[in-house]
Amino acid sequence: MAIVSNSARTIRNKSFADGLLPQYQAALLAPNISSIQYLAIAGGGAGGVTLGGGGGAGGFIERYLAGLNTNILGNSVYFDGSGDRLTLSASANFEFGTGDFTIECWAYPISFGNGFTLYINYNNGGGGVPRFGFSLNSTGLTVDTTSGLALTFTGSTTVNTNQWYHCAVTRSGSTFRTFINGSLVSTATSSATYTPTGHPVNIGDYPDDFTTGYGYISNLRVVKGTAVYTSTFTPPTAPLTAIANTSLLTCQSPTIVDNSLNALTITVNGGASVVANGPFSPNVTSTANLTLSIIIGAGGAGTGVASSQGANGGNTLIYSPVGLTANVIAVGGGGGGYYSAGVQTNGSNGGSGGGAGAGGSGQSRSGGSGFGYPSPTQQGNPGGANFAQDGNGAAGGGGGAGGAYSPAVPPGAPGVGGAGSTPGVGGQGATGNFSSILGYARAFAAGGGACGATAGGTLLGSGNEGTITSSGSGTPNSSPTPAGSGNSGSGSGGGGGNASPLGNAGSGGSGVVILRYPDTFANATVTGNPNVFYRQRNVIYRFYQSGSITFADVPRYLL
Repeated sequence: MAIVSNSARTIRNKSFADGLLPQYQAALLAPNISSIQYLAIAGGGAGGVTLGGGGGAGGFIERYLAGLNTNILGNSVYFDGSGDRLTLSASANFEFGTGDFTIECWAYPISFGNGFTLYINYNNGGGGVPRFGFSLNSTGLTVDTTSGLALTFTGSTTVNTNQWYHCAVTRSGSTFRTFINGSLVSTATSSATYTPTGHPVNIGDYPDDFTTGYGYISNLRVVKGTAVYTSTFTPPTAPLTAIANTSLLTCQSPTIVDNSLNALTITVNGGASVVANGPFSPNVTSTANLTLSIIIGAGGAGTGVASSQGANGGNTLIYSPVGLTANVIAVGGGGGGYYSAGVQTNGSNGGSGGGAGAGGSGQSRSGGSGFGYPSPTQQGNPGGANFAQDGNGAAGGGGGAGGAYSPAVPPGAPGVGGAGSTPGVGGQGATGNFSSILGYARAFAAGGGACGATAGGTLLGSGNEGTITSSGSGTPNSSPTPAGSGNSGSGSGGGGGNASPLGNAGSGGSGVVILRYPDTFANATVTGNPNVFYRQRNVIYRFYQSGSITFADVPRYLL
C-alpha cells in the first residue's frame, strides 16, 4: 500500500497496483487552456497637482484564458417566439434572381411550435411577393416560397429540441438543397426568379408573429452568388467569416451587428438579445510546457511639482510567444488633471479616466475616458468633471474613475468618478469592481478622490486614495496634506494634490495578475515570487511583480 501526499491533501491507503480513479489520473496533467481563469489589473493613475483631480483606476479584465477577450463557445441571439426578431431593410443584397445563393446558421430550438423561423424575406401582407425563407421543425427544414417559386422538397430527418444544429439552404443552378449538420436532407428543382423587391429580411420570426417556435440562432450568414454547399460536408467548428459574396453575417458578436463588409443596419424587435452561448466546442488543448510572461503595471508616480498632470499608470500584460491567439493588455489608469492660473485640464484617458482638475470663472472640464468605453471591450469608466463657478470661487476637481465593466454590470454603473459639487469639495473616486477569483469577494481598481479647491483664496484639502475596499474621497475644509496613494496590488488611483509644497499628489496603486485553475491539475512552475495558495478546490497564483508561469505535467494526486 502507498501513501501519496502533497501540501494540500493526502490520499491514504491507495495501492498503485489498483490503478488510479479517473479524477486522480487527471492530476497528472497540466490544465487545459480553457480551465484557467485570470484577472489582470493595470496600475492606477496618479492625481494631478495644484487643485488636482483624482487618478483613474487601472484597467480591469477578468476572463478565462482560452480565447482571451472572446467567448470560446461563440455568441448567439435568443428569440422567444412571440415578437422577438431582427429586421433588415429591403436590399439588393437579398434579391437573388436566378443566381446561386446560400443561407446558413446554427440553431438551438427550445420549442418547435409550428416552426422556429430562421430566415424569411417577407413583409406583413406581402401577398404574392416571391418570398423565400426557412424554418426548423422536428422533421427537418421547412422552406416557405410563393408566387412562381413554389418548391416541393423530398426527404426528412429527425430534429430534437435543446441541442445545436447547423442548418443550410443552397441554390446551385436550378437545384435547391437543404442540409442539417452537413448531411443532405432534401432537394427540389426550380428555374424561377427570386426577386422580392421592397420586402425586408426577418430573422427569428415572421413580421406578423406567424411562427411560434423559439430558441437561439448563431452565426447566420447569407451568401449571394455562391452555393457554398452542394454535397455532404463537415459543419463549421469555429465562427463563420465573411467569405466572398457574403451579403450578411450576424448573430455571432457580443452585440447585434452585421459583420459582413456591407455593415448593414439591423433593427432589434421585441426582446431579442445576445447571450454568451454558442455551438462551438471549447479549446481543450493542454497547456503543458506553455509559458506565460507576466508584466505588472506600476502605479503612476505622484509628484509635488505644481501645475502638473498626474502620470498614467503602467499597462499590465499576460503574454505568450506561442500557443495563444492574442495577448492580454490591461491599460493603465489615467492621471488626474490640474488647475493653475486660469488654466485647467481634463483628466487623462486610460484604463479608467482620471478626474478633471479644479476650475473657475465658469470654465468646465471633463474627466478622461475609460479605455474602450462604452464598447464591449471596456476596461474602466470615465473620470468625473470639475465644478465650475463664476466669480471669485474655484471648484473641486472631479474624482478619478473606478472599477471596470464586467458582463454582470451595465456600462457606467458602477465606476464613473464623481464630479466636484461645490467650491472646496472635491469629487469622489468611483468604487472598484468586485471579483471572487481569490475565493472570496474582493474589490479592485477604485478611483482616487479629487482635492478640494479654493474658495475666496483659501486653499482647502487634498484627495484621498482609492482603497482596497472603497473609493477615494475629496477632503474639503482641512489643512492641505499629501494626498493618499492607491494601494499596492489593487490598481487603485491616487488622490489629487493641492499646490506644492502644501500637498503632493498621491501615486496610483500598482497592478496585479491573478490566475487560478482546478487543483486536480498539476502545479505550475513560476518566477517573480507570486503568492500561491489553495482555496475552494483551486490553486491560485497572485503576481504583485513581473514574472512568469509555466504549466507542466507533474505527478500530483488529490482527493
